[in-house]
Amino acid sequence: MCSKANPSEILTAHELLNAIYSKAQEFHSFLNERGIGHKYGFYPKNYLKINGKQCLQEYPIPVCSFEKGGDIGFNLDGIFFEFFVDKKTLEKAIYKTFFNTAYRTEIYGAEHCMIDFLFEDDTAEKFLNRLRHSNEKTFGVSFYYHRQLSSQDLYREFVKKSTQMALRK
Repeated sequence: MCSKANPSEILTAHELLNAIYSKAQEFHSFLNERGIGHKYGFYPKNYLKINGKQCLQEYPIPVCSFEKGGDIGFNLDGIFFEFFVDKKTLEKAIYKTFFNTAYRTEIYGAEHCMIDFLFEDDTAEKFLNRLRHSNEKTFGVSFYYHRQLSSQDLYREFVKKSTQMALRK
């Protein structure tokens, strides 16, 4: 059963979804104009952290997936970059990528996506210890940004992150 929303809540949701989809379409067009290989689609079953809890999204969100690896998703809480890497690659990327950053970073198991490996107050030592004792072979790494980035800055930051994650040479 669906809960009832008042007109102002509906309008707020409508405006937010339009802003998200418009930003995604603008970015998709930016990539196409430059001949940057990617796939643009809408995917449900993502998770959104609300009040510290991971909530399943039954509705689709726009995502650009890149041939060389990595995705850029457009969601209610901003824009995210998502990469999947093996344990060895993650251990190498750790020091230059995850700590003392201006954006939120999440690291989770690829097989068991509800298991987080990086926490806000973590040190590199605590994180590496959890990583090394994990049975996971592959990990998801997400970086979260605000929607205010221009398409050019967004792509530039994505290339920088994918290079740090050792996905690009």
